[in-house]
Amino acid sequence: MAPAENSRSESPRLPRNILLAAGGTGGHVYPALALGRALVEADPEIEISYCCGNRPVELNIYESAGVAPIVLPMSGRRSGHVNLIKFATEFRIASREARSFLARLKPDLTIGFGGYLSVPVLRAARRIGSATAIHEQNARPGLANRFLVGKAELVMTGVEHMTDYSSAALPWPDDRTVYTGNPVRSELLGEIDPARARKELGLPADGRVCLCFGGSLGAARINAMLTELLTGEAGANPSKPEGGESWGPLSDWRFLWAAGPADHPRVVADFEGSAGIPKGVIIVPFLDRMDLAYAAADVVLARAGALTLAEITALGKPAILVPLPRSAGGHQLANARALEDRKAAIVIEEKDPKAVKKIRNALGTLARDYDKLGRMARAAREAGKRDAASQMVRAIRSLSGS
Repeated sequence: MAPAENSRSESPRLPRNILLAAGGTGGHVYPALALGRALVEADPEIEISYCCGNRPVELNIYESAGVAPIVLPMSGRRSGHVNLIKFATEFRIASREARSFLARLKPDLTIGFGGYLSVPVLRAARRIGSATAIHEQNARPGLANRFLVGKAELVMTGVEHMTDYSSAALPWPDDRTVYTGNPVRSELLGEIDPARARKELGLPADGRVCLCFGGSLGAARINAMLTELLTGEAGANPSKPEGGESWGPLSDWRFLWAAGPADHPRVVADFEGSAGIPKGVIIVPFLDRMDLAYAAADVVLARAGALTLAEITALGKPAILVPLPRSAGGHQLANARALEDRKAAIVIEEKDPKAVKKIRNALGTLARDYDKLGRMARAAREAGKRDAASQMVRAIRSLSGS
């Protein structure tokens, strides 16, 4: 892959007008927002526009960031004949609307961040003569980027060693590919004292903290596994609301668990129907202060989306990863294995009948083996790219100067 550094003594100017097409999930939107901020910091006169679909999750992320994106009528692709017809209709309408607003906007550069939304936008961009670039967050490229890569002037990747990216029709262009990493929200990168973070989150001062989440919307299967783990159904002694002394391997752990807005009531009800929520376990619908949550965490238990892995590696956090088995093209498992190969994570597949027991055993091992926990943290930090946003800006400058 080509280096991100620009060898010229004087850096080329950035394009004046840049459109960032990112929608669907936070895994696409957050990197776009991080790049947009980095571009404006590099050149305050630059004009940045955003484009997304109409799913509530993506619109809420943009709104929280104070950004008003151009919205296309795309809600994503789902299985089933009726949904396929709906997707085809939305795609056709979105393509027409993309051609219309791009003809007015006339961006110098259009960057797609994967997902189906990027296809009509980048196709329309090429029609008006805009340069195009893509950013692929995952170890295994998604279908949209595999379709767009052939004509993109610049390909930025979030993972250094990508897998299964070849295609008979569109070979991956190594000469136009730059490993930049996945940009992480700047607010997560500040130094926060772990003791202060624990106090602000209501966590006990003693023990180790396992931060558990499944993404911005939660993950029902991870929630079910954690419920089984903490109510003792995986072979541990039953936990008690008054103390964790009977947990065995889990006795040293405190849990900060974001169950997701939809699943949170059911999770809480499950505990209230047994022995109650154990002491040292905090279950919330959503964590709006992820900076504090990461600062407090000794280990992260999560899915293996590209954004999650970018954050935990940038912050040097050991991880227990349970990849989403239905992720497009199996990219989450590929992401997780890449981090496991670097000894920074333990991967447990959801389909494994002993998955809950393996999570319990992993936590037990990490509670006792401080050296292993430290080695995993160092490996995670070595895999991280804290400067990914600036690397992307540098790559865009190089494109302007080519």
